[in-house]
Amino acid sequence: MKLRRAIAVLLVLVFALVALPALFLKSISSTYLNPNFYEGKIIDKSYEYIVDFVSGEVAKEEDVKDYFSENEIKEMITKYVPSSLVHDIAVEFTTQLKNINDGRKKDSIVVSLLPVKENMGLIANDISGKIVTDIPACEVSEDEEDSTEEEEFEVEYVDERPACIPPDFDTTEIVAKIKHEIEKELNNIMPGEFTLELAIEDENQATFRQMISFVSYLEIILPLIMIVFLLLIALFVYSPYSLVSKFTGSALFLGGVFGLAASQLLRHVPSLTVTQANFPDMLTEDLTYLNEIYSFFLGFVVERMSIYSLYMLGIGIVFILLGLYLHHFNEHTEHAGENSQ
Repeated sequence: MKLRRAIAVLLVLVFALVALPALFLKSISSTYLNPNFYEGKIIDKSYEYIVDFVSGEVAKEEDVKDYFSENEIKEMITKYVPSSLVHDIAVEFTTQLKNINDGRKKDSIVVSLLPVKENMGLIANDISGKIVTDIPACEVSEDEEDSTEEEEFEVEYVDERPACIPPDFDTTEIVAKIKHEIEKELNNIMPGEFTLELAIEDENQATFRQMISFVSYLEIILPLIMIVFLLLIALFVYSPYSLVSKFTGSALFLGGVFGLAASQLLRHVPSLTVTQANFPDMLTEDLTYLNEIYSFFLGFVVERMSIYSLYMLGIGIVFILLGLYLHHFNEHTEHAGENSQ
């Protein structure tokens, strides 16, 4: 009997260890692999980070910073690439990702970017208008002031853009030319779709596909293993039922405790990994910002893992209390039987 209970104790510890990856994978599956997850604050905050990052990077470009401030770029992005578009793209990607996670065979993930690409012309129009507006007026001599013929003014061009704008000069053609160049450049940058090939022999993509398949299999296998361990614990303890309930409850309780501890340790992963030693080329300000981003995105997994761990811990407590009640009930029944004799 002692040997059986010793084995049961060992199985309780193994169950708690198996519960850790099971809780973590369940948290990943219910967050970033779940299309319904991309609602509310996750997409809003993600969009905020993306806009801040993109506007900050674009504002550093030599061809841009002379014409646009970072806030103006940010306003333009939010105007033509609203968060609703980012939400739709994220949902389309994760829906296909979930299909792979559910075991469906796919050679690639294809996400349409046409809703964003269609706005490139509007963005180019705003940019070209702003550039032409900021081109200084030409200094006109006294002889030229007396002339009313626009053809007498010779417009000098620098890098295919006028160095200055003569008085009463029709800028329509210039705006159209600049718009065409900018729209062409934007369309070259922005593809019509994002494609992630899963069938070709590429190390990174093969790893990605294997990871998705691995998550898919483990999501099924780990819960089954946990159920098997609970059954083994019950079989090795066997009787009385109160002790079976206590042991299975202890396994669930310990698994929940381990899960809570692991989720809290995960909170510190960004601060431990995003360091100057790991990113020597990054400034302190950029490291802080990157740390915030990692902490934000990891925080959803941590939160979900904590919740699932609390569920497991709570169920374990219920089983332990049930075992205590059954033990007390059996003792009371035996005591009553002895008194009746």
